Amino acid sequence: MVTGTAVFAAIDGSSINSDNPEIFGNCASSNSAYDFINNSTSGTTVTANFKNEFDQSDAGTYTLNPSTSFTASTSNYTIFVKATVNGTEATKAYQLINNNINTNFGTSGSNTVCLSNGRGQLSFTVDYTSPNGVQYNYPGNLYIINWGDGSKTIYTLCDIIASRGKLTHDYTESSCGVSGGSEPNSYEVSGKIIFSFGMVTLIISVFGLIGFAAFNAKMRIKEIAVRRILGATTTSLLKLLNVAFVKLVLVAMVLANVLAYIYMQKWFNGFAYRIDMPFFVFAAVNLSIILITILTVSLQSIRAIKENPVKALKYE
Repeated sequence: MVTGTAVFAAIDGSSINSDNPEIFGNCASSNSAYDFINNSTSGTTVTANFKNEFDQSDAGTYTLNPSTSFTASTSNYTIFVKATVNGTEATKAYQLINNNINTNFGTSGSNTVCLSNGRGQLSFTVDYTSPNGVQYNYPGNLYIINWGDGSKTIYTLCDIIASRGKLTHDYTESSCGVSGGSEPNSYEVSGKIIFSFGMVTLIISVFGLIGFAAFNAKMRIKEIAVRRILGATTTSLLKLLNVAFVKLVLVAMVLANVLAYIYMQKWFNGFAYRIDMPFFVFAAVNLSIILITILTVSLQSIRAIKENPVKALKYE
């Protein structure tokens, strides 16, 4: 309020906010000293009254002639500045923020959610009643919660207090698959389990193939001996023994590829964001199986081929 001759009230200081010339403070600790300089109309008598906004107490009135120092506790203050000269006065309000902002919510509860029937709700509690939480934070702070499913919620301290610190968010099946979300973790765990069982299955299959190849080579030991006596080379014998196995594997791969494609498409359909099963994966897997088959059969066949033909035919 200004009456009579034009007078303005203003203060300055080194701790003033560069983005807002009406806010002082640097989020310091308790018992921090702040220096204020009179910047009002020349010749005026200037006083500054400090009001603690946390407990609504009067922190005292100080005269700026030309400056004063104020020791602030961990709190937020409103500074009422009054400049008076020749019966004319002017007033202006400033803010002093000395709250040592705590960015830790002090939350309790789970930060993951499990969907049931396509829906799920996450709920946790923010500590707003102790220094370990947000109690002493500046009331104007905004708290942005990233829920991990592509959505965010902005809360004020009043919002948190009104909800008694309980923040909730509803998840649906459509939120699955978004980067940073919690739901894909369950698929990640499942993927690791599936991969582990897949390795066990592959090892068992290779052992079975080794046994079958060894049995086949033993049953054909006399045929191999006769062919060697007639001049067959190791390469031609390996080709002969491998062809029979590769034919069986090709038939098995056709059946396995069809079943795997149907199952994987059905599994991918469970995701809100999904892809089609790429065919190059089948090509890579089939090629790997054929190479493993040829390597396994060849190793077992070489042992039979290296046997002395006379030893194999001595009873004939």
